[in-house]
Amino acid sequence: EAGELYAKKLANFVEKRLKSERTAS
Repeated sequence: EAGELYAKKLANFVEKRLKSERTAS
């Protein structure tokens, strides 16, 4: 399902961004 694939990509992107923000600060 397209929505499921989008949700996985979004979750992965958010997770990476949160990790990079934590290491930066």
